[in-house]
Amino acid sequence: GRVSAVKAGRRQLVITYWQVGKHIVEFEQKGAQKAIYGTRLLAQLAKDLSHQLGKGFNRSNLIYMRLCYLNYPDLGLLSHQLTWAHFVELLKIDDPLERSFYEK
Repeated sequence: GRVSAVKAGRRQLVITYWQVGKHIVEFEQKGAQKAIYGTRLLAQLAKDLSHQLGKGFNRSNLIYMRLCYLNYPDLGLLSHQLTWAHFVELLKIDDPLERSFYEK
């Protein structure tokens, strides 16, 4: 039961971070690939979210959340086997073919 609970918690964390990434792209950036230059959007969001929710919402992690949504726009494409740490490593790979190789 403990193993199942840990896996479910890790899966929910990936889903939550994907949803934050979706919010950043769809709402904060109004669907654009990037925020308007000079707005310091992610820095301000990191400050606000860290204050409200605690750890896990620093600027660096928000960048990966945004990239996660941009690279996996369909939530169903996210592997159930991978943790957030796995996705962070995959998102560092620019080449989609190479990333796909390592996903498998």
